[in-house]
Amino acid sequence: MNSHFDLIIIGAGAGGYTAAERAGAAGKRVLLIEKAQLGGVCINRGCIPAKTLYQSAKIYRQLQETDRFGVHVDSVRFDMREVIARKGRIVAQLRDGVRQQIERRGGVILEADARLIARKAVRAGDVTYTAERILIASGSSPVIPTLPGIDLAHVVTPTELFDHDTLPSALVILGGTPIALNLAAIYTLAGSKVTLITEQPGLLPDIDEEIRSLLLRDLNAIDFHFSAQVKSITEKYVRITDDDRMHDIPADLVLICGERAPNVAGLGLEEAGIDYDTRIHVDEYMRTNLPGVYAIGDVTGISMWAHSAARMAQVAVNHMFGTPDRFRIDTVPFSLHTYPEIAAVGLTEATAKARGIPVRVARLPLTANASYLIENDQQRGLCKIVVDQRTNVVLGVHLYGGECSSLVVGAAAMLEDEFRVQDVQQMIFAHPTLSEVLRDTLYELR
Repeated sequence: MNSHFDLIIIGAGAGGYTAAERAGAAGKRVLLIEKAQLGGVCINRGCIPAKTLYQSAKIYRQLQETDRFGVHVDSVRFDMREVIARKGRIVAQLRDGVRQQIERRGGVILEADARLIARKAVRAGDVTYTAERILIASGSSPVIPTLPGIDLAHVVTPTELFDHDTLPSALVILGGTPIALNLAAIYTLAGSKVTLITEQPGLLPDIDEEIRSLLLRDLNAIDFHFSAQVKSITEKYVRITDDDRMHDIPADLVLICGERAPNVAGLGLEEAGIDYDTRIHVDEYMRTNLPGVYAIGDVTGISMWAHSAARMAQVAVNHMFGTPDRFRIDTVPFSLHTYPEIAAVGLTEATAKARGIPVRVARLPLTANASYLIENDQQRGLCKIVVDQRTNVVLGVHLYGGECSSLVVGAAAMLEDEFRVQDVQQMIFAHPTLSEVLRDTLYELR
């Protein structure tokens, strides 16, 4: 194999494989190096397994609620063994698809540890490869806290949970991250008694306060313990202190689901002279301080979502090969597959005000939308839109209810192109669809 390439990519998660596909499609010779599995955390141990379990659990719940639609189901059973098997098939298919997409564009995939040894050189195994440009997409890893009295056989991370084919009757989740809340919702839907424990005073601090309040009110089947300290974990329970009181919470299984840390160790960053601390520092074009070396995704610590990594990949490849582009953090959409779902993009009302931006806020219940009412039958929901009072430009869209994650891409496009209120109101939305709520909410502005 020729050891010189146009681009070497370290890491084959959502950012790395997207960069390989984009650069390959542009006719560049690409080497993609991954020490574990193609697809990274998202495909193998994160987004895709979680969404697969969520789909099964959601269907299970919906089948229990069909009477209100005039459909009567006599017997429903949730089989976690079959759900996990289906997850495995989907993950394998997507992973194979990534390989095919890269290879059909001429990319070379190498399974190895990799580290920079110079500005244009990477060492993988016993071979040195060179390239005019290098892209670091090494991702992140879970931070596992040190816990007292821990029974390791009784504790899992999401990686092990996604292969656990027995539904626990009592699941305790330690952590207040989005994936922790996502998994809490999934296992509640599937029939587990779920307790979520976090040292933080609340959940999802970056989410609109009104949306967060609605979500927590509707997730009343989950037992939340905020500002709590774990004292010990045994085979049968988790002992915590909460408001200076001791609690023993039953647990068949304990899931540790805390923060993640950028993977900066072992990459040769210091020797290469790259500016980093707990993360690699980049600009809006994803450039590091070292000419020709870029970094994207979780390792930058900017926005730790798979879709952010994929967008960063596109920005980096465009910039390194001469197409103007930049990464805009304020237009990164967010979605969380709880039941109901939440989705958002842009500034919250509180964030806009903290930046000194005068805003107007429009709100509309989703039950005012015909399609939502038909599909959800009185289940509450909300669309909240934040608008710059001076320019009428849409700054943020916040959604709660139903399957609103499918709607947030339209809102993201509105923000990316800096749509004004009148621009949205002049668009034609198909009827009856949930998308109409984006236009109709803005008519509520006062």
